[in-house]
Amino acid sequence: MKNSKFLIPRIFVFIFIASTIIFASCKGQSKSNGDERDFKMNCVLLTRAQVQAWVDSGWTRPSDPTRIKSLLFQFYSPEGEDAANNMTLLTYPGRNWEDVKINGRTALQIDSDCVPLKLAGKTVFANNVLKLKELTIIKPDGSLADFDYVRFRPVKTHGEYLSFAFDVFKLVNNQETVLESDDTNPCPPYCPEPPVDTTQRAN
Repeated sequence: MKNSKFLIPRIFVFIFIASTIIFASCKGQSKSNGDERDFKMNCVLLTRAQVQAWVDSGWTRPSDPTRIKSLLFQFYSPEGEDAANNMTLLTYPGRNWEDVKINGRTALQIDSDCVPLKLAGKTVFANNVLKLKELTIIKPDGSLADFDYVRFRPVKTHGEYLSFAFDVFKLVNNQETVLESDDTNPCPPYCPEPPVDTTQRAN
């Protein structure tokens, strides 16, 4: 049985950017008490168990031409009325940012040990993308590398666009050891070119 996929056409991207949330003033209202509070983006974690589920599904096998090579991140609030506090990310593994496995979607958990980013000024919540090989959490044979979790820390290094600095961690004697560090890219406008699919070329 084929894995279910969700193809994201290019027109969706432009519709999305046109409707992307832009906060000129990042303040929210608490429905519970009416007090004004800052809107913030939390640090979030991708766990070893979440990645293992993708490996167990066979999506990382080198022999599979549809194997996952990238991650797409979408902003997500499990309770919209409390989005100023509970904002996290959904992650979709895929061949590229246009072709993802919808049934591989997983919600990242909020990392309460990491200081969230209080948002001020204009802020664009665009999708973010990352090539899976940049995480170095999958071995060349498709099995899982030795790591414990990946922390994504919100940053604004692309002007108004919100993106994430990440660190891959291994716990050694209950101490965090950083294995890899880099950044995601907001997409658009910083989408990588999708790989050329030679199977679709005309003869």
